[in-house]
Amino acid sequence: LRPKQDWNIEECNKPDSVSIKICDSISTLIKDLAKEAKMNDHIVIMSNSGFESLHEKLVYALST
Repeated sequence: LRPKQDWNIEECNKPDSVSIKICDSISTLIKDLAKEAKMNDHIVIMSNSGFESLHEKLVYALST
């Protein structure tokens, strides 16, 4: 989801930084994570809200 913070995306996306991706919706985020996740990957989700049931939807997408 697009951050509300004033992040410098160019700085974050330098070759020596961690790979980032910005998604416009929870469904796109789930679809992309499920497609790119590999066996034994660890996915950390940090949120202080339900995040549109992201956890449950992601578990389902990864199991199908």
